[in-house]
Amino acid sequence: MLKFLANTVVYSRVLGVSTKTHIPEFNCSLSSVSSFKAKDDSLYYRLVPAWRPSDSVIPILDEWRKQGKPLSVTELRRFIRQFRASRRYRNALQICEWMGEVELFDLKSGDIAVQLHLISKVHGVEKAEEYFSSIPKSSITFQVYGALLQCYAESKYFEKAESIMQKMREMGNHGILTYNIMASLYSKTGKFDEMNSLIKEVEQKGIKRDRHSYNIQLNSLVSSSDIKGMEMLLMKMEIDPLLTIDWRMYSIAAEGYMKVGDTEKASQVLNKFEHLVRGNRVITGYNILMTQYARLGKKQDVYSIFNLLQNSGKFQNQSYMCMISSLEKMDDLEGAEKIIEKWLVNKRYPDMNVPNLLVSAYCKKDQAEKAELFIKSLTDRELKPNASTWSRLALGYLKCKNEEKAVEMMKRAILQMQSPEEINFYALAGCLEYLKKIGDVNRAEELIQFMEEHNQSAVDVRSRIKEYITEGNLAPKHETSEEAIV
Repeated sequence: MLKFLANTVVYSRVLGVSTKTHIPEFNCSLSSVSSFKAKDDSLYYRLVPAWRPSDSVIPILDEWRKQGKPLSVTELRRFIRQFRASRRYRNALQICEWMGEVELFDLKSGDIAVQLHLISKVHGVEKAEEYFSSIPKSSITFQVYGALLQCYAESKYFEKAESIMQKMREMGNHGILTYNIMASLYSKTGKFDEMNSLIKEVEQKGIKRDRHSYNIQLNSLVSSSDIKGMEMLLMKMEIDPLLTIDWRMYSIAAEGYMKVGDTEKASQVLNKFEHLVRGNRVITGYNILMTQYARLGKKQDVYSIFNLLQNSGKFQNQSYMCMISSLEKMDDLEGAEKIIEKWLVNKRYPDMNVPNLLVSAYCKKDQAEKAELFIKSLTDRELKPNASTWSRLALGYLKCKNEEKAVEMMKRAILQMQSPEEINFYALAGCLEYLKKIGDVNRAEELIQFMEEHNQSAVDVRSRIKEYITEGNLAPKHETSEEAIV
């Protein structure tokens, strides 16, 4: 067992797996990633900045150990949980591998299960399967099978997921968690009959359902526009003495009502939602409530929740982002500009994701030049635009039919990118199509070469570009060109 754990890093290296994998939607500010009150020289404080695809936390851990500072498996597991919650899967996996390599810790099957899931997240299901096949049979517990089930479910591998689920049934599965994983898979892929059969199985076996289980069922009813079924289930949940109603249930119900255009009932459940959020002061709930009020056009309520957040002492960049998005949705760019100004005055943790939303908003309104002036004002205030900033502006100039400026902005974006995921490939494809149209093959090839030279991940740039250029049609398959500016 110890030999297996010690070789987990070697295993990844044998596979030839790159560690330069993009971590999506990560906000690198301490306010957003840390629930700890880290001291200046704490290990977590050292680990937090290592968020870029080219970074690794392993040298930091090695240095900490070399300095003889205290380090416990409990603390490392906590870091892993925190990084997973922040979608820093690559860093979390590095900690898992390091724990196995140094042979200092009493690792459990739960650690193996976590590493299995992280390998799937970072390197794909096939690599996770190879890792699973290397685990000693004595260490393949119910928990490890559950992690493999989750890997298959997240990748929509139906047959493999169902096979593992059946094996877990044979092992005596009486927990709701695995049923939730399968129910979520069925719900997200529109297999509502299979999901309903699974729910009946749970009820027949007398397995106690939790809030997540009910939320999955609520979401499926909303997806299928079965509002009557949604109302019946919500009523059942409200009168269940063993179930504590939380704000998420009312949020899902509001989505259902808005989907069918019943704004009155949507407002009613949002009032219940707000009552629960005010009582618990959950920042995520406040943020979602803002966006849902915005969809109903309730500007006064949006500002009310925003002000509550400011007074809660838990205000974060994500809340500013939700507020700006909400105001843009209500066509109130002037209000969004005031919120940005407030953020610029009060900011403690600079994050370009916040002003980037206003850049996109200007571009959607065919105001690319105004967006560029706004970016200049940010640089004057010592905020550095990132690759995503220039990429958004490039798409904005394409929308305004100013292709030369779009190419210029795209070049800036590529030169600053840390990962291809920062680049809007619709904008890049548009620039390439323009250069092809005017016969400027050299500049087109130059853009592609820049992408390849500055690519720090394992993404095949040329293959990715081809996905966005189909017979000269640059429109996204499921989005309008305007919706692509995000």
